Amino acid sequence: MIVSARSDIGLIRKINEDGYYWHECRGGVIAAVCDGMGGAAGGEIASSMTLDAVKDILTEGLSDSLSENEIRDLMTRAVESANEDLLKAQIDNPTLRGMGTTIVMAYVTRDLAYIMHMGDSRAYLSSDKEMHRLTKDHSYVQDLIDSGAMTEAEAEESPYKNIITRAVGTDRQVYPSFGMFDVVPGDMIILCSDGLTNYVGEDKIFSLSRSVDQPADILAQAALSGGGGDNVTVVTLKLEE
Repeated sequence: MIVSARSDIGLIRKINEDGYYWHECRGGVIAAVCDGMGGAAGGEIASSMTLDAVKDILTEGLSDSLSENEIRDLMTRAVESANEDLLKAQIDNPTLRGMGTTIVMAYVTRDLAYIMHMGDSRAYLSSDKEMHRLTKDHSYVQDLIDSGAMTEAEAEESPYKNIITRAVGTDRQVYPSFGMFDVVPGDMIILCSDGLTNYVGEDKIFSLSRSVDQPADILAQAALSGGGGDNVTVVTLKLEE
């Protein structure tokens, strides 16, 4: 599998609250992207602690010999562990209160991609012919879209588009979404924070993802060229042909 990754502070922010992790494990590759939030350095700490939990629980635990339910349970346990760590840190250090983070993570084998997420960081499946979004944002505007009160086009212009409804570290219970998808040689899984999707349209993300062998750099650069008003993080996992 060919992996590329990049995280950039962007052109306006003073701290990069994004983070990523990837690792080759038994039967495939695991990867995760987090987009932290919170006062002071809280967002940076939240994303870092969450990625540590992913590393500690998934790196040794995942393998392609596990069932779908076992993989889902293990990924859920990583999110739950991160949530507990963040809540405890906020109790121990009141200056961190209000911190939290989105997460999108993937375990990709030779023929399957297992995706789990909370918040508005996204996963896409890019093939030779088209690209599909694999996640649905946990956000206020997505709820409005689902109810028919707002169109996709209106959501793109909404001043409330960055209000998320689920995150790690903000509530006692976590409700991550999970999906399993077929993949074939040549397919690419793209994980990204909203610092990419808020500044680069999906058509351009698709075309750029297929244009080079290591697309994370060019996708992040496109976000900077498009305004760069947020941290941007991209990880791509391409199955070799």
